[in-house]
Amino acid sequence: MNIKRVVSRFIYSFLIVFSVSFIFMYVFRHFWGVEAFDMIPRSDAHGLFVLAALASLASFILEPKRELSRKEMLVRYIFHMLAITVIVISTAIFMGWISWNQPVRVILFAGGVIVVYFVLTAIEWHQSKGMADQLNQKLKERYK
Repeated sequence: MNIKRVVSRFIYSFLIVFSVSFIFMYVFRHFWGVEAFDMIPRSDAHGLFVLAALASLASFILEPKRELSRKEMLVRYIFHMLAITVIVISTAIFMGWISWNQPVRVILFAGGVIVVYFVLTAIEWHQSKGMADQLNQKLKERYK
């Protein structure tokens, strides 16, 4: 693995996780105003840095050393989603944002993580597909 690629992937993942965490907090607090979603105190922004850094480390699960089949890649994505969910729930419990004594909050938190994961994965897939389509079109034009 190229160190430059590793560092850039980590930074990219960190920024995505951090910004999506803030957006997630804002949307649920502002639009629903439900106290159950007011899990992360505004003063605990440093906790989001920790959460983003830990979750970004899990992105290396998706970094294959060889070409993977669709089934192998799907298994990696499922494992990655589970790792992210465990990291986020563990960090949230450690930071005191949620507690096992409040199972509804834990379920809401885990559900939010899974929804955000699927949305980000769909966006990434759409961007990759768009880039692949453009490259394929350029190759067709060049080798006509």
